[in-house]
Amino acid sequence: MNKEEFVQLIYEIGEGTVDCEVGCLEKPPGRQPYASMIARSQWYAGLSDHDKTMIREVIRFAAQFAIFGVLCEFDGVGGVAGNPEDGMLEIRFRKAGEETLITDPDQEELHGLYRSLIEW
Repeated sequence: MNKEEFVQLIYEIGEGTVDCEVGCLEKPPGRQPYASMIARSQWYAGLSDHDKTMIREVIRFAAQFAIFGVLCEFDGVGGVAGNPEDGMLEIRFRKAGEETLITDPDQEELHGLYRSLIEW
């Protein structure tokens, strides 16, 4: 797996999260969903189609922004990991005895690759 494949995987996970959360709003999962989930579902059911579309977009933006922020941290440009002297976070992919440093600082940054996949 290389950087581009990693970022594509993270993008797909984020999009799946949006679909999952909207599904939970439409029909809370489980035999005994939490009361808060039921309340959100009842509220969501009363919205117009336009408002439901807007809610999906708000959820998508929140997921994308959270992912972007985490990737910034791994790139060393976020508020927590922004100083290399304090340490750096790394992502490595290992397969069949080979290892790839996904967070290689000599290559394009993860958050830049991710940004190219999303619309804000």
